[in-house]
Amino acid sequence: MRIEEAVKLARSMESENLTELHIVNGLHPNLPWRYYPRSLRELKAALPDVSLKAFTATEIHHFETISGLSASEILDELIDAGLESLTGGGAEIFDWEVRQHIVDHHTHWEDWSRIHRLAHEKGLKTPCTMLYGHIEEPRHRVDHVLRLRELQDETGGSRSSSRCATSTTSWT
Repeated sequence: MRIEEAVKLARSMESENLTELHIVNGLHPNLPWRYYPRSLRELKAALPDVSLKAFTATEIHHFETISGLSASEILDELIDAGLESLTGGGAEIFDWEVRQHIVDHHTHWEDWSRIHRLAHEKGLKTPCTMLYGHIEEPRHRVDHVLRLRELQDETGGSRSSSRCATSTTSWT
């Protein structure tokens, strides 16, 4: 979506007591890194009282690749542009045995947790998610939750939610 279109769409929802924009962009193969902080700046300028929760750790990992910047530098720039929280997406199930069959990217637990750890160090609270109900076994779910618990114990920066792969229901 062009930035101007995103701003127009967000403004059209302003009368609905809009409090937060939850933005995920995917791993766009052609958009330049500068698009992302610019989009946040323009959304924040248009709606200064609306919280910006944007981008998954997988997207931040992608931004490292396309920009040549570190995740720390990327987060600093996004925070400066108005970012108030990452989204929890891209977590799915952390066990690589399962993960390699259910995701179309190469962000492992080590990168996902590194990026959330950095976000927490910078004062951002982030959700942590689990997408379940596909090919994983109960032991994979337990492993996933234990990893998230250890990260939360270490940083204190997570808010959890989960989503069943066979349902659109979500709990926060």
